[in-house]
Amino acid sequence: MNNWLMTLFARAAVLILCLPVHECAHAYVAYRMGDSTAKDQGRITLNPLAHLSPVGAVAILACGIGWAKPVPIDARYFKNPKLGMALSALAGPVANLLCGLVGMVLFKILAYSPLYDLRAVQAVGTLLLYIVRVNLSLAVFNLLPIPPLDGSRLATYFLPRRLYFQLMQYEQFIMIGLLAVLWLGLLDTPLRILNNALFMGMDWITGFIDVIGRWFLLR
Repeated sequence: MNNWLMTLFARAAVLILCLPVHECAHAYVAYRMGDSTAKDQGRITLNPLAHLSPVGAVAILACGIGWAKPVPIDARYFKNPKLGMALSALAGPVANLLCGLVGMVLFKILAYSPLYDLRAVQAVGTLLLYIVRVNLSLAVFNLLPIPPLDGSRLATYFLPRRLYFQLMQYEQFIMIGLLAVLWLGLLDTPLRILNNALFMGMDWITGFIDVIGRWFLLR
């Protein structure tokens, strides 16, 4: 029960704190690339109410993978449409990775502090680890090259324009198929492998905190 509650709190924190960062990053990069569509609709904000999709929010709380209200992007405003679509799509997963990195740093600082013996502080540390895991899961999932995920938008940079827009015509049907595959658990193993590899990589990147922390503990 405690693990379930911690998972729910972590997913709620991602929903309220990290998902808006993901969507705001899409909108901001699109704006910087020349498209003010999302800005004009008030999407360059960290207010979660501006980004939440009711169904997507329930999906995140229930299974850890969901979606927000799509950020409107009009590639016609980009000087280089293919590059603009690719960078604005990449901004969301990168924002999740940065949130995960911040969570990992905070967890390690907390874990090496004298206060970590307190049960309440350990609970906060566990919550931070869950937040890291969920952020990494969102980043990996969104980078899948399947419409309408961010990874499919990245494909605009590599696919011929005609082929890309032909694929987008079937976006709704592909999304239904993706949800079915997720429901059946067919992607669980590859996603778990990718998430674990990313987690270990982030642990390695923040390894300097372990070195400093152990040094202080041995003093």
